[in-house]
Parts: sequence; C-alpha cells; structure tokens
Amino acid sequence: MQCAEPDWSLSWAGTSTTFRNLFTTGALMIDDTNSICESLAYVNTDTATDRRTNLGLGDTEAFVDDRRSCSQATTKSVVAVSQVYELVRELGRGMYGEVWLARKRSSGIERAIKVLFQPAACDAARRELKSLELVKNLRHPRLLATEDFWVTNNRLYIVMELADGTLRGRLKHYQREGLPGIPADELFRYIAEAAEGLDYLHDRKITHRDVKPDNILFIHGHAKVADFGLARAYEQPLQSMSFVGSPMYLAPEMWGCKGGPASDQYSLAVSYVELRQGRPPLPPLPLLELMVAHQEGRFEFAGHISAAEQVVLRRAMASAPGNRYPSCRAFVTDLMSVSSQPRPTRISG
Repeated sequence: MQCAEPDWSLSWAGTSTTFRNLFTTGALMIDDTNSICESLAYVNTDTATDRRTNLGLGDTEAFVDDRRSCSQATTKSVVAVSQVYELVRELGRGMYGEVWLARKRSSGIERAIKVLFQPAACDAARRELKSLELVKNLRHPRLLATEDFWVTNNRLYIVMELADGTLRGRLKHYQREGLPGIPADELFRYIAEAAEGLDYLHDRKITHRDVKPDNILFIHGHAKVADFGLARAYEQPLQSMSFVGSPMYLAPEMWGCKGGPASDQYSLAVSYVELRQGRPPLPPLPLLELMVAHQEGRFEFAGHISAAEQVVLRRAMASAPGNRYPSCRAFVTDLMSVSSQPRPTRISG
C-alpha cells in the first residue's frame, strides 16, 4: 500500500460533544474533557484544503465523515491500548505521530507511547516496523529503550522509556534565560553520550539517519539517542529522491540516497552547532538551495565558537564522508580537546 507521507495532517478543530463522548467513557477519559481520538481527526491536505477552509472550526464531524474508516479503526485501537495503559497526557507530536505519557495499569510504571497517525500498511509505518525489528533487542545506556510495540486495528503503537525532555527543549530553556545556546560544558556531555550511542549502532551495522536535537533526549541529566524510525542496516538500500530525514541535518550523500555511519556523524555535528549557538550552521533555505549549501559547506558560526573548534566541526561536516572522523567518539574527543572556552555570556536586551 503506497501512502504519500506528508498527505495527512492533524486537525485540532473543536469537536462536538457527541464525537467527544465516543472516546471519553470510562478508562479512556483524559484530563476530564480531552480524548485521544480528538487528536486523530485526519485531513488530506492535498485534496481537502479548500473544503477545510470553508468549514467552521466546530465542524470536525465533517472531517471525520471523510475518514470514517480511519476513525473507526482508531477507536478500537484506543480501547485496546486503554486496557493495559492509562494515557495521561500528550507529550509531543511530529509529522507522522504523537507521543503520550502512559501509566501501566498493573504496576503504575510510567512509560511513553508513540502512536503513528497513518495506517500500519502505509510506508511510514512499515518503515518504522522494520526499524523496530532491527533495534528491539539492542540495550545501551545511551539509547532510549524500546520496550514493546504492536499493531492493533491497523495502528502502530510503540512503548518506550520515558525521558525528561529533548535537547531542543533544553536549548529553548537556556534561550529563555538569555543565553545563545546550551553552555559548552553541559553540551559536551550530551554530545559525547549521544556519540557513544551512535557508535554502538554503527558497530552493529546500523545507521540512525535522523540525528537532530529533537531525537536526542535526556534522562536524569544524561543523553540518549531516540526515534529509530529511520534506522537501517548498512546493506539495505535507501529510497529514491523522496528521501527521508530532516533536510537541515542531512549529510550531502543522503540527498543522493547513500548513507552510513559518517552520515550520522555529520548530523550530530550540525546538531551540536545549533545547540551551541542557538541556530543551525545554515540558514533556512528552499530545499534545493539547502542541498547545495550542504554540499558546498556554507556554514556560519557564532563568535563564541573558536577557530580551532570550527576546524573540527568542518571536518565532521565535510562534504565527502571519507574526509570525516572515523567515528562519532573520535569527532567529540577532538572537539573537546580544542574547546576550553568559558560559558557563553548572556544576551543583552
């Protein structure tokens, strides 16, 4: 089954009382009024945009009618999950899924449950399942543990270790305090730990392929690499130019449907720069211009990133994979050896 991945987006329009009551009975009640399935009303953004514009914010039932089979499957899935877990509140969302704080009914242990928006037969869900099969038995202190996953009524659910937050969230915390980015001494620890997790994957012939601040989580002050939805064994070919990954962090070879451990190192270095200076090393650009900027290495660094540090970063972000470091840990070791700057000063105003 072929499903265009960006075609479905979440509708946060208000729902009618009748629709809400379908999913907020008994154990499915969440925060008294909000239900899981309220956040699972789908709209095809390519074909229904104009129609959605013409509808009032309260006309969610019209959207649900368009996707009746989807909502019916979702209802059954939510009921099945609710028998094992109490879904407490939503933790976050992305293009393909959302993550909920869940409490196991039998033990009270809290976990995170990721729910994919699209049916399990669609490409995004099938790719996630392949990745889960690849990493399900891997255990490392620097990888977020996947404890269980299953498909119920054509919906994929993934039970994961519960984290305290993401490095992107940590960056925003320091920016609110007036700093440009995460202080160097704290960031070095996170990046070094993420490098350990990535090298562990690489030693087992697995690449992550979507390393970015959103996918590096922290638990009790330590970093863990998460979200293995794009993880792939080296020998497995990539898709055609409908590439997967996040373009701002994507190594040049990944744009040409090739990739390996050095691609993850590139993305880790881009992530480091963004977390250190508060913005990525490349400006927001149209997709093809961004690809060229990656290939030509048009990186911009803030003043508090020293020349020696930039040399290390440019090597880790070299256009040719063979010119990068032999491992993520080697990159981080070199980075720390040349970085002895004091903590960044606060931004005035």
